[in-house]
Amino acid sequence: MSLPAYSARVRDLYRQFIHIGKSTFLGVDVIRKRVKPQFLKARDLKDPKEIEKEIAKSEYILKELEAMSMLHKYRKLKKDYNSLPEEVIEGFINLDNPKNFRE
Repeated sequence: MSLPAYSARVRDLYRQFIHIGKSTFLGVDVIRKRVKPQFLKARDLKDPKEIEKEIAKSEYILKELEAMSMLHKYRKLKKDYNSLPEEVIEGFINLDNPKNFRE
């Protein structure tokens, strides 16, 4: 694969990191501070095997960030719904409650 093709893949990876930063609790600034130096450090690589290795590492980190973001969202939702008062939860679960059925 030629170097311009790697360039497009690397640019796409960086954009994905920025996008995930917008949608996670970390924020774009934190992602940019941590990711940009790593991309700049690997900027001068010429060996295709080394480039592939760095791309694979970046893709792995991106997937980990996505998983961490989903876990964070799940935990927040679980915490929010588990903090409801007990009588509200009982009202939703109680099938004998006529408010749960339309006549």
